[in-house]
Amino acid sequence: ETVSRWTLEILKGESISFDIETSGLEEDADIACIAFATSGWKSWCIPILTRDKKRDYWHTTTEEMEVWRCIGDILGSSIPKIAQNANFDITFLERRGVRVNNLWMDTMNAHHLCYPELPKALDFQTSIYTNEPYYKWMSGTDLWKYCNLDAAVTHEVAMALKDEMEELKVKGFYTRVLHPLIA
Repeated sequence: ETVSRWTLEILKGESISFDIETSGLEEDADIACIAFATSGWKSWCIPILTRDKKRDYWHTTTEEMEVWRCIGDILGSSIPKIAQNANFDITFLERRGVRVNNLWMDTMNAHHLCYPELPKALDFQTSIYTNEPYYKWMSGTDLWKYCNLDAAVTHEVAMALKDEMEELKVKGFYTRVLHPLIA
């Protein structure tokens, strides 16, 4: 019920950033949680696994199926989506049968296009495009909050990059050439 309410709220956004955390980087790893943000200060994290990543968070298959339906509704909507390193997240989501519709920006690739000589990791982008303090240490202590912050910061970074790409006159190249390689 809570996730259904959140879904309705998220679907009111003009754009939606998303981020997943996984149980590991191995090929058989699973999604531990997913967060959605509609701005740099409004985000929701939906757990899939418990905080220690060892057990399913949802008590019944029916509950978990409803959660995945909500996730599919959000990511399948026509609202523009934003992600950092979208290929990674999309690969895991597609394994779960969830398609991402209308990916508008991959912040990693957009930033790399603007400044190929600079690091493209989200922590670096956070330091130059936002006023957010460093929070990456949190991944080992509060996975859900960390995921929420990643989604919110990704949204904030995307809005700054949109302006940056226009100023550098690379938005057309991003839209026509680079973005279709991932979307």
